[in-house]
Parts: sequence; structure tokens; C-alpha cells
Amino acid sequence: MNFRPGWAVLALCVVLGAPMTRADEPGPMPSTYHARTKKKKAPKQPKVTDACTSDDDCAFTAVADGQCCPTLCQPRVVSKTSAEALEKWAATCAKPEGGCPVVDCAPPRVERKPACVNRKCAARAESPRTRE
Repeated sequence: MNFRPGWAVLALCVVLGAPMTRADEPGPMPSTYHARTKKKKAPKQPKVTDACTSDDDCAFTAVADGQCCPTLCQPRVVSKTSAEALEKWAATCAKPEGGCPVVDCAPPRVERKPACVNRKCAARAESPRTRE
């Protein structure tokens, strides 16, 4: 039986060298199952009501229905609890790119105030001030 050391060295190099990879080569991709986390659900807009019993139950909000940012130039009248909930919600859902845009609105022509009319919040125009 002839022993050839060349074949043994060659076999050893093949066995040891095959599973090894270079350090600059990318390794196996990590499992994406563990990398997935539960996405945070976007906060839902609170339900808006306009029910009231007195003028003190009503307030203005510049948040349009279904919107996150206050963008109305002429605010709408809702119940005071709804207005407060919309204000808190707008703070949590503000756009991550830098917040809500600033709306450039003309001044109102008529002063309005929130009022309770037939158990629903509505805007009531205030009488214009007279100049003396």
C-alpha cells in the first residue's frame, strides 16, 4: 500500500476550506420572523359629537373630520369634550416629517361663538361692534 502525502493534504484542504467563508463576504440572511415586530396601530380619531345642553358644552376645533392636523380656516363647532379629545389626538398623530403644516388663513369677517341650539352645537354670529 502506497501512502501519498499529497492526496492527504489535498483532502484536508478541501474538507477544512469548504465550509469557511471570507470575512468580507455576506453571511446568511437573518430570519425575518424575529425581526418583525407588531406595528403600532395608528391612533383612531375620537368620535365627534355635537350634542349639548348649554352654550358652555360647545367649543371650536380646526381639525376636519378624518384629518389629523388642524387645517380648517373656519373652525367647526363640536362638543367641548370632543374638541379636547381631538386636540389630544392631533398631538399624537402629528406627521413625523416635522409636524402639521401651518395654515395661512384670512381673518374672519364675522366673529362667531359656539352655542347650543336645539341640543346641538352650532356657530352663532356675534353682533358687529359699532364705532362711536
